Amino acid sequence: MSDKFRNLKEFCNLVGSPTLIAAVPDLKVVHCNSSIEDLFGQLSEDIIGQSLFKYFDERSQKRIRSEGISELPYATPSLKGTLLQLRRKSGRQLPVSVTTSLFAMNEHRYAIFTIEDLSEFQKVQNEKELLTEEVFQVSKLADIGRLAAGLAHELNNPLAIIQGFAEDLNESLANENPTLEQVRKDLEPILANSIRMGKIILKMMGLVRAEKPQLEEVWVKKIIEGVTTHFVEIFAAHGIKCKTDIAEDLSLSMDPIRVEQILINILNNATHALEKVNDRRIEISAESTHESVILKIWNNGTAISPIARVNMLTPFFTTKTVGEGMGLGLYLSYNIVKAHGGEIWFESSEDRGTAFFIKLPKVSLVANANANIKPRVIVVDDESFLRQILCKKLVRLGLSPVAFKNGQQALSALQGDEPFDGILTDLRMPQVDGWQLIETLKIIRPNLPVGIITSFVSPENLARAAKMGVHGVIGKPISDVDLENLVSLLLNKSATGRSMALPS
Repeated sequence: MSDKFRNLKEFCNLVGSPTLIAAVPDLKVVHCNSSIEDLFGQLSEDIIGQSLFKYFDERSQKRIRSEGISELPYATPSLKGTLLQLRRKSGRQLPVSVTTSLFAMNEHRYAIFTIEDLSEFQKVQNEKELLTEEVFQVSKLADIGRLAAGLAHELNNPLAIIQGFAEDLNESLANENPTLEQVRKDLEPILANSIRMGKIILKMMGLVRAEKPQLEEVWVKKIIEGVTTHFVEIFAAHGIKCKTDIAEDLSLSMDPIRVEQILINILNNATHALEKVNDRRIEISAESTHESVILKIWNNGTAISPIARVNMLTPFFTTKTVGEGMGLGLYLSYNIVKAHGGEIWFESSEDRGTAFFIKLPKVSLVANANANIKPRVIVVDDESFLRQILCKKLVRLGLSPVAFKNGQQALSALQGDEPFDGILTDLRMPQVDGWQLIETLKIIRPNLPVGIITSFVSPENLARAAKMGVHGVIGKPISDVDLENLVSLLLNKSATGRSMALPS
């Protein structure tokens, strides 16, 4: 044994971390320190002479081989804090971090492995994830509670009115022989409150079902004037001065009904915020850029409180008294703006008042530029008929689908420079399955939006998909609504350089 190697062994013994020396290329252990004995659960004499592969699971063995350690000096291995699974003598598996240092000595080649036990770290991480999940579940229950309380109150009032007039009408018909006009008067509030309840339920459905905006070219000033007309009497009654500054020639492609809903909600909130000030003012203006229009609605009322700033986009959160609102306005406004591909934000302080900003893209410019470009989406499924059905559905949505029967074929197509706007893949397939395909896409096409269509929509698969950056998961059989929502999501995330949306 040379002095250099002896010195290396002594250094290995002095290192506090579990460290061993293995011969290359077979990776048989030639020396290890006492920390390795503790980690492996064996004495050094039982470890020395054994192949290092014996102590790792099959996946970890493949990873070690893939790093080209046996190719030294013709390759450069890169095990640097690599996460692997170690097998102890007892059979128990441990998560470990492995780092290698490679050297040659007297025509022999060696690898020094430093192995760190991550069991405690993983335990803490698991506890942290469990706690996060528990907090999430509690938060969901709290939201459900607020939803139930808000809905109960909003429906209870019209229901009480309906019940009261229905009972009165029933009593009148039984004992008083009312005229047709009297019956009609009792039916009017019943009908009106039935419609009111229907509108409340439609708002609730809007929380869980995002519908596509119906875009049309609209003059911005005309929209603002139409909305402020509704508030003329309200502003007069509250002593509010409203000033608008909108260019005559400013237009946008928008869903006018939904944008009006946003503006009405913000102006309602502004009116509420102005109750405690004397000089009550609201100003509405618009700024145009090459790509978007930013609407600004400012008031000099009371600033938004810290708790409201945090919760204002939460369903059923409201600072108004019971009966004045459901707390859905800003939440729905946020979703409407998001559906337009825009942004909404606010600035608020006691000395400057509160301003809401609505940024909407000039969709018409994009639409004209891309009028003849159909979004291209890859479809991967090993079932021939499912591929055909899915492609037909995508064609009806105005897309150009490209189908493959397995992940290997899809990856071959994605190796080149051909542009694609998204990919829809099954999970269980021969050769390269959906998970392997997604993992590889993170390397060769990291910006390509991915959606999963599978018969196995389990909590485990959903969690794994979220962790891998998948943009959406829907189940089989495929509903048209689910598919359209998933495709819209993918196209909104597309990074081809083209601004894509489902054709209307």
